[in-house]
Amino acid sequence: MSEPSYFLFLHKPKGMTSQACLTIFKKKHKIKKIGHHGTLDPFAEGLLLVGVNEATKYFCYIDDEKKTYQATIVFGKQTDSLDVTGREVASGEVPYLSREQIVLAMATFLGESQQTPPMFSAIKVNGKKLYELARQGVAIPRQARRIFVFELDVLFWESPVLKIVTTVSRGTYIRVLASDLAKVLGTMGYLSELSRTGLCGAGLEQAMSLDQEEVLLSQQIAIADMLSQYRSLYLNQEGEKRLFQGKLIGRECVISELPPSAMSATQGLTNNVCKVFHDKKFLGLATLERDVIRAKRLINHKKNDATSVS
Repeated sequence: MSEPSYFLFLHKPKGMTSQACLTIFKKKHKIKKIGHHGTLDPFAEGLLLVGVNEATKYFCYIDDEKKTYQATIVFGKQTDSLDVTGREVASGEVPYLSREQIVLAMATFLGESQQTPPMFSAIKVNGKKLYELARQGVAIPRQARRIFVFELDVLFWESPVLKIVTTVSRGTYIRVLASDLAKVLGTMGYLSELSRTGLCGAGLEQAMSLDQEEVLLSQQIAIADMLSQYRSLYLNQEGEKRLFQGKLIGRECVISELPPSAMSATQGLTNNVCKVFHDKKFLGLATLERDVIRAKRLINHKKNDATSVS
Protein backbone atom coordinates (compact mmCIF):
# COMPACT_ATOMS: atom_id res chain seq x y z
CA MET A 1 0.00 0.00 0.00
CA SER A 2 1.40 3.42 -0.98
CA GLU A 3 2.14 6.01 1.66
CA PRO A 4 0.27 9.34 1.41
CA SER A 5 2.30 12.44 0.53
CA TYR A 6 1.10 15.90 1.48
CA PHE A 7 1.89 19.18 3.20
CA LEU A 8 0.35 20.47 6.41
CA PHE A 9 0.80 23.38 8.78
CA LEU A 10 1.84 22.48 12.31
CA HIS A 11 1.53 24.84 15.27
CA LYS A 12 4.90 24.64 17.01
CA PRO A 13 4.56 25.38 20.74
CA LYS A 14 7.01 27.49 22.74
CA GLY A 15 9.95 25.86 24.46
CA MET A 16 11.16 23.35 21.88
CA THR A 17 13.18 23.37 18.70
CA SER A 18 11.47 22.99 15.35
CA GLN A 19 13.27 19.66 14.86
CA ALA A 20 12.11 18.32 18.24
CA CYS A 21 8.56 19.31 17.35
CA LEU A 22 8.87 17.44 14.07
CA THR A 23 10.33 14.34 15.72
CA ILE A 24 7.39 14.12 18.15
CA PHE A 25 4.92 14.55 15.29
CA LYS A 26 6.66 11.91 13.13
CA LYS A 27 6.73 9.30 15.90
CA LYS A 28 3.17 9.95 17.01
CA HIS A 29 1.71 9.58 13.52
CA LYS A 30 4.12 6.82 12.34
CA ILE A 31 5.35 8.78 9.34
CA LYS A 32 8.33 7.37 7.41
CA LYS A 33 9.76 10.52 5.83
CA ILE A 34 9.17 14.06 7.03
CA GLY A 35 10.72 17.51 6.87
CA HIS A 36 9.92 21.10 7.72
CA HIS A 37 10.40 24.44 6.01
CA GLY A 38 11.30 27.63 7.86
CA THR A 39 12.83 27.05 11.30
CA LEU A 40 11.42 28.82 14.35
CA ASP A 41 13.58 29.63 17.38
CA PRO A 42 12.84 27.51 20.49
CA PHE A 43 11.27 30.46 22.36
CA ALA A 44 8.97 31.20 19.40
CA GLU A 45 5.72 29.54 18.44
CA GLY A 46 3.52 29.40 15.38
CA LEU A 47 3.34 28.05 11.88
CA LEU A 48 5.69 25.37 10.59
CA LEU A 49 5.20 24.02 7.08
CA VAL A 50 5.63 20.24 7.22
CA GLY A 51 6.16 17.96 4.25
CA VAL A 52 5.28 14.26 4.44
CA ASN A 53 6.99 11.64 2.24
CA GLU A 54 7.30 12.87 -1.38
CA ALA A 55 6.28 16.40 -0.37
CA THR A 56 9.74 16.87 1.17
CA LYS A 57 11.15 17.06 -2.38
CA TYR A 58 9.25 20.25 -3.13
CA PHE A 59 10.14 22.66 -0.32
CA CYS A 60 12.51 24.63 -2.53
CA TYR A 61 9.75 25.25 -5.09
CA ILE A 62 7.25 26.76 -2.65
CA ASP A 63 6.59 30.49 -2.64
CA ASP A 64 7.21 31.57 0.97
CA GLU A 65 8.36 35.10 0.24
CA LYS A 66 5.95 36.67 2.76
CA LYS A 67 5.74 35.73 6.44
CA THR A 68 3.64 37.38 9.16
CA TYR A 69 4.64 37.60 12.83
CA GLN A 70 3.29 38.98 16.06
CA ALA A 71 6.07 40.01 18.42
CA THR A 72 6.52 41.55 21.85
CA ILE A 73 9.44 43.93 22.39
CA VAL A 74 10.68 45.03 25.80
CA PHE A 75 12.46 48.39 25.70
CA GLY A 76 15.20 49.49 28.09
CA LYS A 77 17.27 46.31 28.06
CA GLN A 78 19.43 44.47 25.54
CA THR A 79 20.52 40.83 25.44
CA ASP A 80 23.38 39.26 23.51
CA SER A 81 20.95 37.17 21.44
CA LEU A 82 18.45 40.06 21.02
CA ASP A 83 15.74 37.85 22.53
CA VAL A 84 14.52 36.62 25.91
CA THR A 85 16.85 33.60 25.89
CA GLY A 86 20.00 35.70 25.92
CA ARG A 87 22.16 37.23 28.61
CA GLU A 88 21.48 40.85 29.52
CA VAL A 89 24.38 42.98 28.30
CA ALA A 90 23.03 46.52 28.65
CA SER A 91 20.20 48.54 30.13
CA GLY A 92 19.04 52.13 29.96
CA GLU A 93 16.13 54.50 30.32
CA VAL A 94 13.15 54.43 28.03
CA PRO A 95 12.20 57.95 26.90
CA TYR A 96 8.59 59.06 26.79
CA LEU A 97 7.17 57.66 23.58
CA SER A 98 3.69 58.28 22.25
CA ARG A 99 1.95 55.78 20.01
CA GLU A 100 2.20 58.32 17.19
CA GLN A 101 5.99 58.57 17.60
CA ILE A 102 6.28 54.79 17.40
CA VAL A 103 4.09 54.58 14.31
CA LEU A 104 6.18 57.27 12.57
CA ALA A 105 9.39 55.42 13.44
CA MET A 106 7.92 52.17 12.13
CA ALA A 107 7.11 53.80 8.80
CA THR A 108 10.85 54.28 8.16
CA PHE A 109 11.28 50.50 8.11
CA LEU A 110 8.67 49.84 5.40
CA GLY A 111 9.88 48.76 2.00
CA GLU A 112 13.27 47.45 0.94
CA SER A 113 16.35 47.77 3.12
CA GLN A 114 19.54 45.96 4.16
CA GLN A 115 19.66 43.95 7.38
CA THR A 116 22.72 42.44 9.04
CA PRO A 117 22.00 38.97 10.47
CA PRO A 118 22.64 38.53 14.22
CA MET A 119 25.55 36.50 15.57
CA PHE A 120 23.01 34.24 17.27
CA SER A 121 21.76 32.69 14.01
CA ALA A 122 22.13 29.41 12.13
CA ILE A 123 23.95 30.99 9.19
CA LYS A 124 27.14 29.08 8.42
CA VAL A 125 30.52 30.74 7.90
CA ASN A 126 33.41 28.46 6.97
CA GLY A 127 31.38 25.44 8.04
CA LYS A 128 30.47 26.81 11.49
CA LYS A 129 27.12 28.18 12.56
CA LEU A 130 27.28 31.75 13.80
CA TYR A 131 25.56 30.93 17.09
CA GLU A 132 28.34 28.43 17.87
CA LEU A 133 30.89 31.23 17.52
CA ALA A 134 28.68 33.63 19.50
CA ARG A 135 28.54 31.21 22.43
CA GLN A 136 32.34 31.25 22.47
CA GLY A 137 32.28 35.04 22.68
CA VAL A 138 33.45 35.41 19.09
CA ALA A 139 31.91 38.05 16.81
CA ILE A 140 32.75 38.22 13.11
CA PRO A 141 31.63 40.58 10.32
CA ARG A 142 28.39 39.54 8.61
CA GLN A 143 27.23 40.57 5.19
CA ALA A 144 23.99 42.59 5.14
CA ARG A 145 21.08 41.05 3.25
CA ARG A 146 18.22 42.56 1.30
CA ILE A 147 14.90 42.40 3.15
CA PHE A 148 11.46 43.85 2.52
CA VAL A 149 8.99 44.93 5.21
CA PHE A 150 5.47 44.87 3.79
CA GLU A 151 3.64 45.76 7.00
CA LEU A 152 4.61 46.98 10.48
CA ASP A 153 1.89 48.04 12.92
CA VAL A 154 1.33 48.58 16.64
CA LEU A 155 -0.96 46.14 18.45
CA PHE A 156 -0.32 47.35 22.00
CA TRP A 157 1.87 49.95 23.71
CA GLU A 158 2.40 50.50 27.40
CA SER A 159 5.98 51.43 28.24
CA PRO A 160 8.25 49.50 28.19
CA VAL A 161 6.25 46.82 26.32
CA LEU A 162 5.40 47.11 22.63
CA LYS A 163 3.44 44.47 20.72
CA ILE A 164 3.66 44.56 16.94
CA VAL A 165 2.45 42.73 13.86
CA THR A 166 4.67 42.62 10.80
CA THR A 167 4.75 40.98 7.39
CA VAL A 168 8.25 40.60 6.03
CA SER A 169 10.20 38.89 3.30
CA ARG A 170 11.89 35.53 3.73
CA GLY A 171 15.17 35.81 5.64
CA THR A 172 14.17 38.78 7.80
CA TYR A 173 15.20 38.53 11.45
CA ILE A 174 12.47 39.94 13.69
CA ARG A 175 14.96 40.14 16.57
CA VAL A 176 17.10 42.52 14.54
CA LEU A 177 14.07 44.49 13.40
CA ALA A 178 13.02 44.92 17.04
CA SER A 179 16.50 46.02 18.12
CA ASP A 180 16.81 48.45 15.21
CA LEU A 181 13.40 49.95 15.99
CA ALA A 182 14.42 50.47 19.61
CA LYS A 183 17.56 52.32 18.49
CA VAL A 184 15.54 54.63 16.23
CA LEU A 185 13.32 55.40 19.24
CA GLY A 186 16.32 56.36 21.35
CA THR A 187 16.54 53.27 23.51
CA MET A 188 17.39 49.58 23.34
CA GLY A 189 15.22 46.48 23.29
CA TYR A 190 14.91 42.74 22.97
CA LEU A 191 12.26 40.32 21.77
CA SER A 192 10.36 38.61 24.60
CA GLU A 193 7.73 36.77 22.51
CA LEU A 194 7.40 35.77 18.87
CA SER A 195 4.65 33.99 16.97
CA ARG A 196 4.56 33.25 13.26
CA THR A 197 0.91 33.78 12.36
CA GLY A 198 1.06 33.75 8.56
CA LEU A 199 2.98 31.55 6.12
CA CYS A 200 2.34 30.69 2.46
CA GLY A 201 -1.09 32.29 2.68
CA ALA A 202 -2.16 30.21 5.70
CA GLY A 203 -3.01 31.36 9.23
CA LEU A 204 -2.88 29.71 12.64
CA GLU A 205 -6.50 28.60 12.30
CA GLN A 206 -5.36 26.18 9.58
CA ALA A 207 -2.58 24.65 11.68
CA MET A 208 -2.63 21.30 13.41
CA SER A 209 -1.68 21.19 17.09
CA LEU A 210 1.03 18.84 18.27
CA ASP A 211 -1.29 17.04 20.69
CA GLN A 212 -3.94 16.36 18.04
CA GLU A 213 -4.60 12.62 17.81
CA GLU A 214 -4.89 12.29 14.02
CA VAL A 215 -4.19 14.26 10.87
CA LEU A 216 -7.52 15.32 9.41
CA LEU A 217 -8.05 15.09 5.66
CA SER A 218 -8.99 18.77 5.70
CA GLN A 219 -5.50 19.57 7.05
CA GLN A 220 -3.67 17.61 4.36
CA ILE A 221 -2.62 19.85 1.47
CA ALA A 222 -1.92 18.20 -1.88
CA ILE A 223 1.59 18.87 -3.15
CA ALA A 224 0.28 20.50 -6.33
CA ASP A 225 -1.88 22.89 -4.29
CA MET A 226 1.24 24.30 -2.59
CA LEU A 227 2.72 25.02 -6.02
CA SER A 228 -0.02 27.34 -7.22
CA GLN A 229 2.41 29.81 -8.81
CA TYR A 230 3.19 27.36 -11.61
CA ARG A 231 1.07 26.70 -14.68
CA SER A 232 -0.32 23.19 -15.23
CA LEU A 233 0.19 20.88 -18.19
CA TYR A 234 -2.05 17.86 -18.64
CA LEU A 235 -0.32 15.07 -20.55
CA ASN A 236 -1.67 12.09 -22.43
CA GLN A 237 -0.67 8.56 -21.46
CA GLU A 238 2.27 8.50 -23.86
CA GLY A 239 3.51 11.77 -22.39
CA GLU A 240 3.42 10.36 -18.87
CA LYS A 241 5.29 7.25 -19.98
CA ARG A 242 8.02 9.21 -21.77
CA LEU A 243 8.38 11.64 -18.86
CA PHE A 244 9.20 8.85 -16.40
CA GLN A 245 11.58 7.29 -18.91
CA GLY A 246 13.59 10.49 -18.79
CA LYS A 247 12.81 11.36 -22.40
CA LEU A 248 12.00 14.78 -23.81
CA ILE A 249 8.36 15.45 -24.66
CA GLY A 250 6.88 17.64 -27.35
CA ARG A 251 3.67 19.66 -27.43
CA GLU A 252 1.89 16.76 -29.10
CA CYS A 253 1.71 15.05 -25.68
CA VAL A 254 -0.07 18.00 -24.04
CA ILE A 255 -3.85 17.66 -23.84
CA SER A 256 -4.49 20.98 -22.10
CA GLU A 257 -2.79 23.79 -20.22
CA LEU A 258 -3.94 25.98 -17.33
CA PRO A 259 -2.32 29.24 -16.12
CA PRO A 260 -1.02 29.66 -12.54
CA SER A 261 -3.79 29.96 -9.95
CA ALA A 262 -1.74 32.38 -7.84
CA MET A 263 0.82 35.06 -8.57
CA SER A 264 4.23 34.63 -7.00
CA ALA A 265 6.74 37.14 -5.71
CA THR A 266 9.25 35.11 -7.73
CA GLN A 267 7.03 34.69 -10.78
CA GLY A 268 9.77 35.80 -13.14
CA LEU A 269 11.95 32.89 -12.01
CA THR A 270 9.26 30.25 -12.53
CA ASN A 271 7.91 30.98 -16.00
CA ASN A 272 9.55 27.93 -17.58
CA VAL A 273 8.60 25.59 -14.69
CA CYS A 274 5.23 23.86 -14.76
CA LYS A 275 3.24 21.23 -12.91
CA VAL A 276 2.51 18.12 -14.95
CA PHE A 277 -0.50 15.84 -14.61
CA HIS A 278 -2.04 12.80 -16.24
CA ASP A 279 -5.78 12.90 -15.66
CA LYS A 280 -6.01 13.95 -11.97
CA LYS A 281 -2.67 12.45 -11.00
CA PHE A 282 0.09 14.91 -10.15
CA LEU A 283 3.31 13.70 -11.76
CA GLY A 284 5.67 16.39 -10.55
CA LEU A 285 7.43 19.42 -12.01
CA ALA A 286 8.91 19.86 -15.46
CA THR A 287 10.41 22.63 -17.53
CA LEU A 288 8.92 23.87 -20.78
CA GLU A 289 11.31 25.62 -23.12
CA ARG A 290 10.81 26.10 -26.86
CA ASP A 291 7.93 23.58 -26.80
CA VAL A 292 10.14 20.90 -25.26
CA ILE A 293 9.15 19.42 -21.89
CA ARG A 294 11.84 18.02 -19.63
CA ALA A 295 11.30 16.30 -16.24
CA LYS A 296 12.58 18.35 -13.29
CA ARG A 297 11.25 16.74 -10.09
CA LEU A 298 8.91 13.76 -10.30
CA ILE A 299 6.77 11.85 -7.80
CA ASN A 300 7.59 8.22 -7.03
CA HIS A 301 4.04 6.88 -7.35
CA LYS A 302 5.12 3.28 -6.71
CA LYS A 303 5.77 4.11 -3.05
CA ASN A 304 3.69 7.23 -2.50
CA ASP A 305 0.24 8.57 -3.20
CA ALA A 306 0.33 12.25 -4.18
CA THR A 307 -2.87 12.39 -6.21
CA SER A 308 -4.19 15.91 -6.66
CA VAL A 309 -7.49 17.22 -7.96
CA SER A 310 -5.98 20.61 -8.86
